[in-house]
Amino acid sequence: MKLIFIFISTCILGSIFAFFFLQFSPKSLTLSYSVPTPVSIPFKFYPEIPPKESLVGQVSTVSGEILWKSRTATQSSLLENISEIKQGESLVTKSDSRISVRVKDILALQIFPDSEIAFIQTLPQNIVLHQKTGMVFYNRLGSVPVSVRSLHLLTNIDGSDLLVTVDSDQKIIYLDLYSGTVTLAYNDLNYVTTSRTFSSGVRIIFNDSVRRLTVKKVPPKDQAL
Repeated sequence: MKLIFIFISTCILGSIFAFFFLQFSPKSLTLSYSVPTPVSIPFKFYPEIPPKESLVGQVSTVSGEILWKSRTATQSSLLENISEIKQGESLVTKSDSRISVRVKDILALQIFPDSEIAFIQTLPQNIVLHQKTGMVFYNRLGSVPVSVRSLHLLTNIDGSDLLVTVDSDQKIIYLDLYSGTVTLAYNDLNYVTTSRTFSSGVRIIFNDSVRRLTVKKVPPKDQAL
């Protein structure tokens, strides 16, 4: 009788243990683990070095003293023993000097006396220049977009022979378009954007103070240059 009692007790305890094991087994628990965070190597930016894919401008002709400013310089220095102009650099001509620069088969520039121009971007996909003052003749040779910023005016050059004169004192820009087309974009004094496209044979006068365009007949090229 005692053995029977022990056997029945053992069965009951085993059933109770099995019930609790099934209810609270590890399969119903959520396992948590952490994934190691990948270690990233920081990208080093060197302000003095232009992007490796940027194009360089080749200096073809120089007359007189030319001032050159590097990407990181705060003051200009004389252009000496430099045959390439890189992205981020600037050129300044004096009253008796001029310089010609060619960016591959994309753009040819003639920079006349008392002018300043910065090569903001010279990537193969897009050329952006900043003509601060003076007179520059642009000859777009290829299909790569070329843009010129002057005061508050942005000029997109499309297969053009274009002479741009910036009078920074009077805040007047003259654009003499001899071939091709240009698209001009600017914000008026109410910050409304205006965009207009012009074909060859016109002189466009942009008054930066009032943000207004005037269109006339272009003068002969030999007279303008």
